[in-house]
Amino acid sequence: MGTKIDTSSSKSLQVAEASDRTLQSVKSVATAAAELSRSVSAIKGQAVQADRISTSARSEAENTTNKVQELAVSAQKIGEVVQLITDIADQTNLLALNATIEAARAGDAGKGFAVVAGEVKNLASQTAKATEEIATQISGIQRATNEAVEAIGTIAATISEMNSISSAIARAVDEQGNATEEIATNTREVSADAELVSTSVVQVSRASASSYGSAIEVLWAADDLTKPVEDLNREVDNFLKTIRAR
Repeated sequence: MGTKIDTSSSKSLQVAEASDRTLQSVKSVATAAAELSRSVSAIKGQAVQADRISTSARSEAENTTNKVQELAVSAQKIGEVVQLITDIADQTNLLALNATIEAARAGDAGKGFAVVAGEVKNLASQTAKATEEIATQISGIQRATNEAVEAIGTIAATISEMNSISSAIARAVDEQGNATEEIATNTREVSADAELVSTSVVQVSRASASSYGSAIEVLWAADDLTKPVEDLNREVDNFLKTIRAR
C-alpha cells in the first residue's frame, strides 16, 4: 500500500510539473502572438499609407495627362492659326507681285504704286518667313507634347497598376491583421485557461501530498497497532488452551 501511495504522489508531482511547463509554453506563444499582432498592425499602417500615396500619385498623373493633352490641343490650334497666316502671306505676296506687274505696265504713273507694292511684297515675305519659323517651333512643340502624353500615359498606367497591387496588399494585410488579432485573443484566453488549470493542478498536488502524509501516518499507526494485536491474539490462544485443558 505504501508503494502505491508513493507512486500516486510521484505521478501527481509529475502532472504538476508538466502543467507548469505547458503554462510557460502557452505564455510564450501568447507573447509571440501579441508581438506578431503588433507587427502586423504596423505593416497594415504602412500598407494603408502606401495605398493612399499610390492613389494620390495616380490622380496627379491623370491630371498631368489631361493638362498635357490640353497643351497638345492648344499647340494644334496655334499650328492652324500659323497655317492661316502663312496662307494669307502667300496670297498677299501674290497680290503684291500682280500689283508690281500692273504698275510696270502703267509706266511713270504707276511708279508710286510699284514702290508700295514692293513694300507689301517684302512685308509678305518677312511674314511668310516668320510664320515658317513659328510653324517649325510649333511642330517641335507638338512632337514633344505627343511624346510627353505617351510617356505620362505609360507612367499613369504603371502607377494605376501599382495602386491596384497596393490596394490588394492593403486588403490582404487587413485580413491578416484581423486573423492575427483573433489568434492573439484566443491565445490570451488559452493562456488564462492554462494558468487556471496549472493552479488547480498545484492545488491537487498539494492535496495529494497532504493525503500522502496522512496515509503515511495511518500506515505508521497501523504498524504500531500490529504488535499489540499479535500479543493479544497470543494471549487469547493461551487462554483458550488453558480452558480446554481443564
